[in-house]
Order: sequence, then C-alpha cells, then structure tokens
Amino acid sequence: MKIKIEGSNPLRKKTEALCGFVLENSDKILGLNKINSKISESVKQSIKDINGEFGKISVIPTNNKIAAKRIIIAGIGKKDK
Repeated sequence: MKIKIEGSNPLRKKTEALCGFVLENSDKILGLNKINSKISESVKQSIKDINGEFGKISVIPTNNKIAAKRIIIAGIGKKDK
C-alpha cells in the first residue's frame, strides 16, 4: 500500500480516497477544510455521526462530485491542552 502526503488542492486530486480528521465535539475537518462545499450534507452528517470520538471512522462515497472516489473521516479524540 502506498501512502502519499501532498500539499495540493484535494478537490482536484484523482485518488481512491482522501482522509481528514475530526476532533471530539468539533465540526471542522482537519486536512480537508475546503471539501465541505462540494459534498457538504454527506460530510456534515458523517461528522455528527462520529462526533470526533477516537477510533471512529466514516467512509463517504463522493459520487463523482470531486476527483477522489471517497472521503474517509477519522475521529481523533479530544484536543490536548
């Protein structure tokens, strides 16, 4: 398996999946903050479902609304202070 990290615009990246991270009790996706406008309702619902809880994961098909086939959102728990 290849894992690649790039600084390009994720909406234009043709790939199997894009991955973003959500802190507990947050509605912001770390790493994919611009993705909400294209498939916002599916993303918002998935964020609510996992609530940023550590270890929870949601996979969202993009239905060709962006170049990536799916979005993976992972809960990463509470923010350290």
